[in-house]
Amino acid sequence: EIRYGLPGFTAGMGTQVNSTSTSATITGLTPSTTYEFYVRANCGVGNTSPWSLAGSFATLNGVPYFQNFELFTNGSPASEGWFNTATGNPQWLVDAGGTPSSATGPNVDHTSGTATGKYVFLETSGGVAGVADTMVSAPIAVDASQSILELSFWYHFHGASVGSMEAWIIDSSGTLNLIGTIAGQQQPVQTDPWLRAKFVASGYQGQSVRLAFVGIRGASFTGDIAIDDVRLDLPPADEIGITDILRPSSG
Repeated sequence: EIRYGLPGFTAGMGTQVNSTSTSATITGLTPSTTYEFYVRANCGVGNTSPWSLAGSFATLNGVPYFQNFELFTNGSPASEGWFNTATGNPQWLVDAGGTPSSATGPNVDHTSGTATGKYVFLETSGGVAGVADTMVSAPIAVDASQSILELSFWYHFHGASVGSMEAWIIDSSGTLNLIGTIAGQQQPVQTDPWLRAKFVASGYQGQSVRLAFVGIRGASFTGDIAIDDVRLDLPPADEIGITDILRPSSG
């Protein structure tokens, strides 16, 4: 006898699945979701074992997909299937509050709007202009019926030497497709609000894709750029057919 549900549910509660063997297949689960489960032997009325300790499993990421980085550890974004390619500056890192360099980057995250909320940013205290680091998401399964997708994220580009960032989708064959670019300072004042970028893409139905964010360093350390609350979803019906919903200004 198996009981499963979202993390934190009580043993004996949740959704029940029965099996006469030592394995069971559970269907109807939500993509990109972590579940907990308990198991016990049931030999008839009044003849059951105690519930097991809680186990857990996660379903494959699907569309809609959302990442706010809140459960990541400060430092490298190597968590929940994400990773970056550089080992030195410029380098994508996870942080909360302000970035280590002064006069650049946000002072709060977008998700909670607090100094304890987390986001990812490109640390630019080292390196030279034009050097880049790429941050890649976990794989995301696109259903065969999902022919049009919307990639959105919130960004904060404050600093006198902000370079640029490119957003890409990597398809099942490993081909990178450029979705959008943001260049130059976008928030003249550090306390200016985060802005949202939103792009529509098509042709990925039935594939497993990854998102890639290429951060390119500007001329100096005052070029920390940050993103938060990344989402890959289906566009609203009234936006289907528009290839670029919102392209942020460049420069």
